[in-house]
Amino acid sequence: MDIIEFGVGATRIGLFGLVLGLAGCGGGGDTGGPDCRYNENWINGQCTVNWDLTPAVIPDGIWRGTDASGADVVALISRHNTLRYVDGIGRIGSGTVSVGTNNILGSGFELVTAYGDTFPDGSTVADCFLSGTLVEQQSITASKECTTRAGLEFDEQLTLTFDPLYNRSSSLATVAGQYQTMAGDVLNIASDGAMFLQNASTGCVINGQVSTVVSFANMYGVSYSIDGCTGPDAAWNGSNFEGLAMLEGQISAGTLLIALSGEVASVPVGIVEEARRL
Repeated sequence: MDIIEFGVGATRIGLFGLVLGLAGCGGGGDTGGPDCRYNENWINGQCTVNWDLTPAVIPDGIWRGTDASGADVVALISRHNTLRYVDGIGRIGSGTVSVGTNNILGSGFELVTAYGDTFPDGSTVADCFLSGTLVEQQSITASKECTTRAGLEFDEQLTLTFDPLYNRSSSLATVAGQYQTMAGDVLNIASDGAMFLQNASTGCVINGQVSTVVSFANMYGVSYSIDGCTGPDAAWNGSNFEGLAMLEGQISAGTLLIALSGEVASVPVGIVEEARRL
């Protein structure tokens, strides 16, 4: 997959974003217990659920394919249906996914450009809708229709295939370690999921947190904030990013793919990072 490294001005600051904790148990089930759909407690049989509300198809997974230009795209869908979509030029889509009867897929999401990049009409945000069919842990066939905030419309057809790498278990012990970002910075992830990165040239400091979504799936939530940036990069100070991550390749020598969204100086921004384990 072609990964676009997003920088600030003439420099690159590295990564990261979102704590997507387990969906909390809430609302009464049909036996009076908590409704824990999309939650590890439900999977482990530790709480009751209103089965009338349980989806016939669960869309979570790592989904890969190509766009209309032949460029690689990837969709990360968490167990509680949060979506991070990375298109062929590194724009990030953020939203949710639902699957209805007859495997009909629907997803509304916001597609944002990288910092300093725009759509052809000069805007940085597009509202998109993905519609089609999903076969659980097999395939997604869908159309993507988008309209930028300035009114430019574009669409394409997507065919995505489930990546069985999603079925590898996750834990904080598994993801902990040091990683080298595409900018050459070192990302540290501690055993408790705490994240730290500092860029020597910009002064930017990243502090954040990694969390598992569910232990049986290779997907992580990430959240971080950026401060300490100097010079032209000071615009990044106080910004916060959220996203999903997955471990590619071998656990001991693989890479961490992260798809994030947030704002810089009130402008929506998408970040894609691929960090290699040291």
